[in-house]
Amino acid sequence: MNRHVVVAFLAPAIAAGCHREPPASHIFHRGGIVIVDPQFHVVEAMAIRDGHIVAVGTSANIRRGVEGST
Repeated sequence: MNRHVVVAFLAPAIAAGCHREPPASHIFHRGGIVIVDPQFHVVEAMAIRDGHIVAVGTSANIRRGVEGST
């Protein structure tokens, strides 16, 4: 494959990977949060940004994601 074609395909992917989301405005952790899906999963943490839930999971994962985004 032509080297220029490969670069044309990779450049947008690399640029998209460099974009960082702003940090969450609120973190709720060490609790029991019921996710209303077919299995009614229960998680212990969630992150909120601009009034929307942006992540759910364990307290460690959510806090690691927040600390990693600052």
